[in-house]
Amino acid sequence: MNILVLMSDHHRFDSLGCLGNPLAHTPNLDKLAAQSVRFENCYTQSPVCAPARHCLATGRYAHAQGVITNGHQPFPGMFTIAHSLQPLNYRRFHLGHMHWTDREMDNGYEPEVTAAMWRETMPDRVLRRYDWESDGRTRRTTAGPSTRSREEYWGYHVATESIRQIEEAVANNENFISWTSFTEPHPPFFPPEIYAQIDQAAIKLPGHPPPDAPVPHERIRRIQREWAHLTEVEIRQLIAGY
Repeated sequence: MNILVLMSDHHRFDSLGCLGNPLAHTPNLDKLAAQSVRFENCYTQSPVCAPARHCLATGRYAHAQGVITNGHQPFPGMFTIAHSLQPLNYRRFHLGHMHWTDREMDNGYEPEVTAAMWRETMPDRVLRRYDWESDGRTRRTTAGPSTRSREEYWGYHVATESIRQIEEAVANNENFISWTSFTEPHPPFFPPEIYAQIDQAAIKLPGHPPPDAPVPHERIRRIQREWAHLTEVEIRQLIAGY
């Protein structure tokens, strides 16, 4: 038995054509969904990136594996599914963004090509532009088509290398687990121009809560304040870029 894990980042559940979103052009995912079992009432163990990924990789709750927020370290000796498959002589490769909080940790995968490794090849001007120098996050709220070809995107290289590894494993008659993780559609929202074809005028903006709605948690209010300056035009640009 072979295992292929495909993971996207910041991907809303309703941003799929197969779930009725008329603006989401996702033909390959729609085809996969049509041939598969869909879990439409599924909940993540954590709303935060690194804990959620570590939960999936280890099969443990966040409090049980140690990563309860971004930047936390897993407990020593934490096993992943790749460790479990090692005695069975599985070929185990991880490609793309996983948000491992300890980059030196043995995650059970070999080879492992992560987004953090790609980051180290980026010029200083790019790191400064997106503020990746300080904390690995981008606060850019702009969006629009990019002049880069799709072959220049990190996701393209993740996909092609994953395909190469799978084909090599099949040729060698090896069982494999391929953990293939894409950074898209995580911001910044600059898709290749060939994909930036959404009619922004057709985008329906989310409504505002009624005046008598319960006051949300302070954490949510803080996020709302960060985005309060955006105009409706900018919001449509962001949704289209996403």
